[in-house]
Amino acid sequence: MDISIRDYEPRDSEGVVDAYLDSSNSLRKSRGGQHPDEAIDGIINRSREETLHILLYGNHMLVAEVKGSGEIAGFGALGKRWINLFSGSASIKFIYVKERYQGGKAGVKVGSLLMEAMVEKASAMGFRKIFGYSVPEAVGFHGKSGAVFFPSHAVFHPMEKVTLLYYEICLRPSVWNGLRIEPHMTAITGHYVSLRRMLGL
Repeated sequence: MDISIRDYEPRDSEGVVDAYLDSSNSLRKSRGGQHPDEAIDGIINRSREETLHILLYGNHMLVAEVKGSGEIAGFGALGKRWINLFSGSASIKFIYVKERYQGGKAGVKVGSLLMEAMVEKASAMGFRKIFGYSVPEAVGFHGKSGAVFFPSHAVFHPMEKVTLLYYEICLRPSVWNGLRIEPHMTAITGHYVSLRRMLGL
């Protein structure tokens, strides 16, 4: 199977939402994941329009497309909000892969391809560091990609009912890397986004 990684295009909207719903369902405890089934229900029961808006907002999206069929096997997003540009550190907001493509089941490691492409994209954009939060199921995956975890910055996700583990990937040396301001940036942007949603903006 041949997979190509490319930038998101508007024509990908339905395929991206389908991949999101499929991947989220695979995290259920009833399917061997670590997320309570009711938590997943709460996440995926939004309208498709709202889901797509949440996935795209402030992000640079990459999709993994199956050559020939055009199916979206998975996708990932780099945060490119003003605070990322200001700090020089990009955030990996998420990586979602359809269950049948996870773990190399289809003969190709879609998640690894997306991760490599996102690291390359962030480096090409001039970022000094990548940071993000990993669900428990993906800790090993991120570790293989060079992520260093910092347990003291773990956060509990109230909707998913799991503890997300904070990690960083250094792209180039910088005196700023050791300051580790990114977890605080995440809190600031989280409050900002919550306020915008509350105000309907």
